Amino acid sequence: LYLEGLGGTSSSSILQHNLMLFVFFVVSFIDRTKPEFTSDCPSDQSVIADKGKTDKIVHWPAITAKDNDGQMPDMEVTPVEISPTDTSHRFSKGTHVLTFTARDKSGNSKTCTFRVEVKGEDVFFVRVY
Repeated sequence: LYLEGLGGTSSSSILQHNLMLFVFFVVSFIDRTKPEFTSDCPSDQSVIADKGKTDKIVHWPAITAKDNDGQMPDMEVTPVEISPTDTSHRFSKGTHVLTFTARDKSGNSKTCTFRVEVKGEDVFFVRVY
């Protein structure tokens, strides 16, 4: 060990000059753990619009998540007209894909995706002669 200005390379010269040597370590942790959903991701749903209607209110259980840092992850939903706290929505006829994304402060994310299909009422006309 050589320390400039102490005139030597041995540890005894360090002790003779009452030098204290401090070693600092900087420890940083990188969070690579994705948030976890605390509720099951809903199953795909297929419903029939009410008679004379072209839409239907569809319900699903609340979707919640937690993170390993103890903080609640941010939740985003697509389509954006649905709020992360919503448990129902009025859907028009067709197939709709809902994706709930839980994202923690480190940018790790996990998704829950399910489909809602709204079918229109099939109308049959029978012509009688």
